[in-house]
Amino acid sequence: MPTHQSKLRWVVILGLVVIGVVGAAYFQRETGPTKPPVRSVQPTTLPPLLSAEEENGLRVRLSALLRTLPKKSQKTVAILDPGNGRYLFKFEPTRTLVPASNEKLITAAALVGLRGPDFELETTVFSTAPMKDGVLSGDLVIRGGGDPTFSKNFNEEGALAALRPLVDALKSKGLKRLEGRVLVDDSLFVGKRTGPVWPKDDLWRTWMVEVTALPFNDNRIDLVCDLQGGKPRVRFDPDVGYGQIVNRLAPARSAKEHKIIFSRPADKDVFTVSGKLWAPKKPFRDDANVHDGALYFAAAFIKALEMGGVQVDGGFGRLERPLPKDKKHVLYVWRTPLSVCLPVMLKKSQNLYAEIFFRHIALASKKEPSFLGAATATREYLRKAGVLEPFTRIADGSGLSRANLISARQLARVLAMVHRSEHGQWFKDALAHPGESGTLRRRMKGLEGRVAAKTGTLSRISALSGYVKTKSGRWLVFAGLYNDGPVAKFRHVQDEICHILADL
Repeated sequence: MPTHQSKLRWVVILGLVVIGVVGAAYFQRETGPTKPPVRSVQPTTLPPLLSAEEENGLRVRLSALLRTLPKKSQKTVAILDPGNGRYLFKFEPTRTLVPASNEKLITAAALVGLRGPDFELETTVFSTAPMKDGVLSGDLVIRGGGDPTFSKNFNEEGALAALRPLVDALKSKGLKRLEGRVLVDDSLFVGKRTGPVWPKDDLWRTWMVEVTALPFNDNRIDLVCDLQGGKPRVRFDPDVGYGQIVNRLAPARSAKEHKIIFSRPADKDVFTVSGKLWAPKKPFRDDANVHDGALYFAAAFIKALEMGGVQVDGGFGRLERPLPKDKKHVLYVWRTPLSVCLPVMLKKSQNLYAEIFFRHIALASKKEPSFLGAATATREYLRKAGVLEPFTRIADGSGLSRANLISARQLARVLAMVHRSEHGQWFKDALAHPGESGTLRRRMKGLEGRVAAKTGTLSRISALSGYVKTKSGRWLVFAGLYNDGPVAKFRHVQDEICHILADL
């Protein structure tokens, strides 16, 4: 007859078995790979690129290179052969660090995986009354879908010229006069416009963005300072009748005295310009970030309509509430594919575009298009694709936030996944390349056409991750995040790693 102790022992054993089975099922449900949203093109497994002796020699060289960095600096590095899944080198690969703009690789990979490069961003123009004999008696409403191409980045003639095709499309519908106003609807995105743990000072700086579904000229405006009759003058470029300038400039007596200070409050587009101006030959200019990008768009669109020969009687404003269906008369839907604008985000490290695309990840996943909703959707995408690392933390889409924490292995796995997908070559082409326009234009001379990568920079933080092509023609994935040290030294090591890998 079993004793009380033996019965108790069997109960404990049975309980542990049940817990183990349930726990294993839970773990697999949370972290186990599922079919990725991107159709994966699985290549034939390639043989090892290097012999064991050559691989050991590579590890020795790269380890010695990393030792040249300050001892207190933090590093996470991974080099992966996506053709066979073999890591050629790892240095603390699971350590999570601040990725800076390498976060944009995650954003781009998730959105392309969910939507594909041909997904179109829509800007819808409708009126509150039908058009009669070329005249609109009601308001013209523009609903934003996050298209960032109404910008000088996409038109050499300038930002206003980028609006011309949309104006021409409306004129082709017969529009000659608008008796009402131009109203903007940027309600596609919700929540705060600025991200978690973003810098609080220098709100006017262009790398600081306030997210909108209807941006004009990247939410940027130039402040141009010159002398007129010996007195400092400040003007906007483009001047579309939006924003205010408070001019507190004084003339400088020499170049040594020249110092210009810009500022604007957090909730208004009132720019105060102070300091001393030295501009004997040509104006001084710098670009600034506007607070309300949608209203900026509205003012610019009135200017573009008038330049196109359309008479506008009303002013501009924001659509305060949704219109009933019988008051919406769709005039035109402007569509721009991701393949046009996403490469600009990667090559030029454009923060506003990244945050727009971040929200589109949320929309594609049926989540709230806010910072939190987009972060949740991005992690969910990585999990379903089977590449989510346990301690990855995502706070925004651009990498401005120091709350982002990612490891080199996380980036390497994402880059390898994209490499093996149907969009692999397109993604490489969308990245920055040495010798070409973008953030790598002046780096890695001699590696033109053999490196495709994304940079990342914050104060005492530098990152570089992407792809490098070996002498044998094989693409390798490399990922490196470097924190708490001099950016110049970090970049030197990053470039040397690429040269070493390209020489394999």
